[in-house]
Amino acid sequence: MTHTNHKNFHIYTAVLMLCILLAACSDSLFDGDGGKLNGEDRIQLSGSIEQLALTRVNDNGFCDGDVMGVYVVDYNGGTPGTLKPSGNRCDNVRHTFDEANNQWEPAYDIYWKDKHTHIDVYGYYPFANPESIDDYQFEVQKDQSRASADGEMGGYEASDFLWGKVGDVAPTTSIIRLPLFHRMSNARVTLIQGTGFADGEWANTEKIVLAPNLVRKASIDLATGEVKPSGSVESTATIPSRVDDEWRAIVVPQTVSAGTTLFSITIGGMPYKFVKNEALTYVAGKMMNFSIRVDKKVASGQYHLTLVNESITPWENDLVSHDATAKEYVIVNSTAGHLKEAIAAANKDLTKLKHLKVKGTVNAYDFHIMRDSMFALTALNLKEVRIKAGNWKSKIMCEDDEMPTQCFEYKRLLTSIVFPDVLKKIRGSAFHASGLSGSLNIPEGVTDIENGAFENIPTLNGTLSLPSTLKRITGVNTFIVYTFRLRTEVARRLGRNRRTMLHGLHRLLWRTETAETFEKT
Repeated sequence: MTHTNHKNFHIYTAVLMLCILLAACSDSLFDGDGGKLNGEDRIQLSGSIEQLALTRVNDNGFCDGDVMGVYVVDYNGGTPGTLKPSGNRCDNVRHTFDEANNQWEPAYDIYWKDKHTHIDVYGYYPFANPESIDDYQFEVQKDQSRASADGEMGGYEASDFLWGKVGDVAPTTSIIRLPLFHRMSNARVTLIQGTGFADGEWANTEKIVLAPNLVRKASIDLATGEVKPSGSVESTATIPSRVDDEWRAIVVPQTVSAGTTLFSITIGGMPYKFVKNEALTYVAGKMMNFSIRVDKKVASGQYHLTLVNESITPWENDLVSHDATAKEYVIVNSTAGHLKEAIAAANKDLTKLKHLKVKGTVNAYDFHIMRDSMFALTALNLKEVRIKAGNWKSKIMCEDDEMPTQCFEYKRLLTSIVFPDVLKKIRGSAFHASGLSGSLNIPEGVTDIENGAFENIPTLNGTLSLPSTLKRITGVNTFIVYTFRLRTEVARRLGRNRRTMLHGLHRLLWRTETAETFEKT
């Protein structure tokens, strides 16, 4: 190895170690800049649901009037305190979401003990009155198809237990971000029309899905979020919520033995049972997906059911809870260069669309329409889009499967983006000075992120997660934001690709104001 290479290696190694040290400094999840305490400062929280937003806008997941319970526990010197039913800094304080002001209002103000004592914060949803910390008794609803009415949440939402913790938080005047996670499991059944049906017959055919042989009672440890089944299998089946031909049921994490009926499915008055030859474990925080094709035998009028896909995936936003209908995407099918016409064909006014999901293909001209003509656009889902090469006035430019240059530059209202499943590059200034907020997850497959792609976006104050496929971050202004938390895996990937990535990341590392903005491992 030459002297120059030795020198470069030591420089890269030194900065890599700095990344890892910074990433291990603090578990802070602050939403704003840090500040000094003055007098009796309040502890302020911001709650959000950690989930994939595929059909619903990627906001914080809550709607106006949602209530979570919050416990705050003081440290004893450098030792974490123990969460107790009472006697904590605060005990199960109601926090109600004010959607208009995008903030959580506590039932009463909570204050720091002093300027030095750290805290752990615990949150859960829906709000209740737990009598025990390590054995909070909870029950998912039998009828999860029951809709919300008269101020009472529906059966599905009432069953969806959320829990989160942020630990070792130093006194600050900033808002503390408290992410909540789904702690139950989710059974999702999708029925797919097969062969043998006349036009319109499938839509008019009676379809019922039930989930029998489940334990619905649970014991929850509020200190860890662990959920265990409690009691015996119910004699009655759980009734899932339904949207179109998709059924979802909240399930207590448990294992159903082999040969047990998992779903009772009725098609056109004819009952069928779905059984697996091996045990099925419902995994906490995950969706258990079953896609079943239904073919009709024309001669007999009976049906044949075939499992065509089974998978375990991250939890996607729910279709019936937290005012999901009001925040759904408008979905359009586009061909490259004709997005404007596709929106008109859907009888929508592009100037007023707030939440848009695009399928098909788009090009540079379509990005011009989204950036410069869709004045109300706040959330965009491109998951099922393929981007085609194009050039609009030498400003918005790209090759196939690339986010174009300047495609959403200065698009201040745009707060949420779901990237295409197939994406290779994010070109220069793509989101410069846009309104993107929260976390930024660059999808797998992306190899290049160019200069200024995410420059000057102070509202990106969550977690930066980079894909394993990333090879180059070019330029020194690619990620100039001040409140990102750098995932540890980013530092590891920086180690693997340090020669090509370091140049674009070093401004992120050095311009971040304090080590407290990095996530602790």
